[in-house]
Amino acid sequence: MKLIAFATALIMFAATASNAQQISVRSGEHEGFSRLVFMFPRGTAWAVDQVSGGYRLSTISRDFHFDLTQVFRFIPKTRISGIQPDIDRRSVFVETATAVHSESFQLANGAVVLDVIDGAETVMGASEPPPLQAPSFRPQPNEASLQIYWNAQEAPPP
Repeated sequence: MKLIAFATALIMFAATASNAQQISVRSGEHEGFSRLVFMFPRGTAWAVDQVSGGYRLSTISRDFHFDLTQVFRFIPKTRISGIQPDIDRRSVFVETATAVHSESFQLANGAVVLDVIDGAETVMGASEPPPLQAPSFRPQPNEASLQIYWNAQEAPPP
């Protein structure tokens, strides 16, 4: 009886595993950055979070089987040192070097691009010039004209 229950559980696991859509992961090496392209179907919700040791690309809606067999065929293990799917089948951990940051975006066909770029991430606003302000056409009063104005005013009743 235990053998039948085990066999049934194994068959059910295999059936759910085969329902997961296979996602090809392509890679490319460029001057200053390494690129991973996850070939998701159009409409896939996703997010990239910085985690200890790298980045996690997560999907929300469904299980995927990530085909990572060709990732290091075209890129060295300098910026991206490892990549592995998480057990939840909805996310991938991308292990990176310490002196890199990432940028990500989605293409019109649904594919998600994760660029791992040399250098630490720049903090927005730290070196940016202040925003431009529209010039005012109202005359600015000087201190002398304000004194004349205040002297002409009556004191408010107590």
